[in-house]
Amino acid sequence: MKKLRFLIIAILGLAVFAACEDEFKPTLDMEASTPPSLTSPTHDQSFQLLEENASQPMVFSFSKALFDVNVSEEYLIEVSMESDFSAPRNLSGTENRAEGTFTSTVLTFNQALIALGYEVGEDAYAYIRVRARLIGTSINMPSEVVRVVVNPFMSDGPAAERWTVIGSAVGGWTDADERTMNYNAETGLYSLTVDMLPGEFKFRAPEKDPGNAWAHNLGLVGDSRTVIEEANVALEHDGANIATPGGNYTITLDAENEKFSIVQNEAADLTDWEGVVVELVGSAISSDNDGAEPDGAWSWGNVLLANNGGVPSHSEGTYTWTWEKVVLDADEGFKIRTLNGVAAPQNDINFDTGYGSLDAGNSSGLVIDDDGNLMVSETGEYTIVFTINAVNANEMIITINEFKEFPDNVYMIGTDFGDWNWESDGIVEMLPFPGQEGEFWIIRHFNAANGFKWNTEKVWGGDFEQLGESVGFTTADGNAFVPEDGLYMVRINYAEDKITIEPVNELYLTGSATHGWNWDEPVTAISWTSENKLEGEINFTQNEHFRLFAQKDWGPLSMGHDIITNFDTSVIIVAEGHGDPNWEFVAESGTYHFVLDLGSSSIEITPVED
Repeated sequence: MKKLRFLIIAILGLAVFAACEDEFKPTLDMEASTPPSLTSPTHDQSFQLLEENASQPMVFSFSKALFDVNVSEEYLIEVSMESDFSAPRNLSGTENRAEGTFTSTVLTFNQALIALGYEVGEDAYAYIRVRARLIGTSINMPSEVVRVVVNPFMSDGPAAERWTVIGSAVGGWTDADERTMNYNAETGLYSLTVDMLPGEFKFRAPEKDPGNAWAHNLGLVGDSRTVIEEANVALEHDGANIATPGGNYTITLDAENEKFSIVQNEAADLTDWEGVVVELVGSAISSDNDGAEPDGAWSWGNVLLANNGGVPSHSEGTYTWTWEKVVLDADEGFKIRTLNGVAAPQNDINFDTGYGSLDAGNSSGLVIDDDGNLMVSETGEYTIVFTINAVNANEMIITINEFKEFPDNVYMIGTDFGDWNWESDGIVEMLPFPGQEGEFWIIRHFNAANGFKWNTEKVWGGDFEQLGESVGFTTADGNAFVPEDGLYMVRINYAEDKITIEPVNELYLTGSATHGWNWDEPVTAISWTSENKLEGEINFTQNEHFRLFAQKDWGPLSMGHDIITNFDTSVIIVAEGHGDPNWEFVAESGTYHFVLDLGSSSIEITPVED
């Protein structure tokens, strides 16, 4: 176990303690860093790939990236059919960081080319680069691209059945994160030796179904569990995620018989913070807090344990301590420390940290620096979240915000919503429910086979797949699932601790531009047709107004130009002169085909030909 010692600096006779944690928070400057460089192969080098050489090693050489701070990185070799690397393929192989080499095989390289779409026996350009990725982060630094000439052969091996390892344990759940396994034609087995982070993973064959990379995936039979070193572990289609504490592993997959074996070559060199008790300390900690007690160690105000008896929650190498609704007195200092300021028995580490660990960009502007201590300028109730990222050299981060009964935002992520990448534009931001504090809604298309979940921030940690009551959906392996493909409305109600998901088949248009501002039948409707689209043929009247509604009534939900933001202003415009988000139909009166795409927040209106 890695043992770090954090020294407490006490100034005798004073009740103010200076922070010393900055040395543990180096800031990476990418502009001051140098990317890696692929040194072999060289530009326009030609590869005539031969089947008789399939088992021969193929070695890529590179110079390592130079970062301006001490970081842990790994190197991946990527191959692409396009020079912009819009759809690259990661090669499987063995990385030797010390020597700057990555060793794959001729067969593996050939199969990657076939999977990318290269023609057998034809000369063509391929593009190769080495990518440095900081372990435990989403930070990547690719090299310059090297163009080579390739001529692949037709192999009896399973080029169309490439199997990969994918998941947070290897960097994430996106195509760019998955690691291609090596195939042994003699044994029929796939293998991969890989550094893994604390997290989860699964196996998949992304090319078997061109329309759905997750159509063929394997996970554990039964519930998710941690597997460290075990042989012939049973797998099943759409099975549970496989958890790992991190380290270097050799994984062997028998895809045909749906089982795998795993050997731990080296345990992860991570500090274990499980069970470590952490507390607030300082004169800012009000006696009005339940559980606040006078500080007996430093004689500095009060102490207050974090929620859950002071011990952290733990997810994939990140440990989180939270204080909800803590009362802080203005213009007084405080810090975060291990219990009583002494070494925790779990890992023999003690620390105290203050303003130097504050994530100011995600914290309230009321939080100020008190000579290294934390301080707020207004007395009130606050939520404090403290994390230690053991994967990233025990980086400490504090966020402090005014306490709110309900969150300001809710985001939805999943296979169909950002592909499990919080940086993706595909993440869905839910809408506040009118007149209902703490309630959010959205209408989207869902695939029954694809999981999803929510969070109040675009980060991992604090994400959830259910609240106290779940209506209209199920949960498995920490994700939510709808019962069948379709268009659904999601409603999250924090006040009732409830999530409801209901099918949506129609939306309604009401206004003087359609059948009038009333709900008399027949009400103008558009029907769900595919994905996020609803369509219908509608008789519109020129220079009149309309709005979309989720029900045949004025409330609770309507959609106007405040929500649907993309439309052709030669056909409809924002209606002026009132507070409702109505549109005005400005094209000629007549019958039009109306298409609402909720995914792109757009309306397309085209005339129906006679």
